[in-house]
Amino acid sequence: MQLTILKAGNLRKRVFLLLVFIFVFLCLIAFSVFWLIKKYSVEKPVVPTEEPIKQTEYAPETKYVLDELLVKFKSGTSAETKSAIHNQLGGVVKETIPQLGIDIVKVSERELWKKLYAYQNNPFVEYAEFNSIIGFPPPSETDETDKGKSSFLNKDLIENEIVVIFKKGTPDSVIEQLHQQLGCSVKMEITPNFQIIEVPPDMLMETLKSYRESPYVENAELQYIW
Repeated sequence: MQLTILKAGNLRKRVFLLLVFIFVFLCLIAFSVFWLIKKYSVEKPVVPTEEPIKQTEYAPETKYVLDELLVKFKSGTSAETKSAIHNQLGGVVKETIPQLGIDIVKVSERELWKKLYAYQNNPFVEYAEFNSIIGFPPPSETDETDKGKSSFLNKDLIENEIVVIFKKGTPDSVIEQLHQQLGCSVKMEITPNFQIIEVPPDMLMETLKSYRESPYVENAELQYIW
């Protein structure tokens, strides 16, 4: 009887130890699987849920010529005085726009700000500023601003004029033919290749696009009030 009880007790111990071994073994397997998944799993890239902010369709992109200034002298200033001031301040007149009374002055790029202040503080100078280049992206075919009606620049924009620069060597007959095709006329000719053009009413952006697409045109821009 005692032997039977002893054997039964040993059997329970063996079963208990076996269950403990199985439990520990399963825990080790689970831990190993978890570790492998964590080690070799590839994180998915985070995809932004919001669309990127779009820039304004006709927001101007302003750049500056880093070695040029626009200088306008006061009315009545003699040519000798202008020349003396340029020599004194180290500016070289690259070009003059007589219709506007403006000199395009070439200066040292390193001294651009210094030269600007010097011209601005001269008593014979009405104003001096950087020579800026304002560029616009191609007009959209669906935007209301294509018709020149609702642009946020309208307060400074001349709605029936554009500035066109033709490529050097373009024959006058070709330029005249292009104007006729687009229904435009020359309002002012600053140089043979640099013209201010009058465009038909409500055709500002369409005409600008047509000039830009012409193989004879170097550049075409909107015209603003100075």
